[in-house]
Amino acid sequence: MQVSKQIKRLMLALVLPVVCASAFASGSEAYEDPKQKMYNTGKAVYEQKLACTGCAMAGKSLDKDVAKMLLEDGSKTSTLSADEKAALVEFLKKRFKM
Repeated sequence: MQVSKQIKRLMLALVLPVVCASAFASGSEAYEDPKQKMYNTGKAVYEQKLACTGCAMAGKSLDKDVAKMLLEDGSKTSTLSADEKAALVEFLKKRFKM
């Protein structure tokens, strides 16, 4: 009987950390900083809606001058939603320290 209790305790001690670790690892995005999430969204907006094949900025390198142009001239971003534009602005300003 004594050995059975020790085995149960040992199994619990081995299984509990694995279960807890997987629970924490599954929700990492929920703890993401809102500014970082906005940056990541802006980066995705640029890549998927402005720089994709057939998009307004296809084939152009993104540098500080292009970023300034995108911020000042709204013609390239006119098809974006307000949230997408805000995310793009956050991405460009942080990426190029503007």
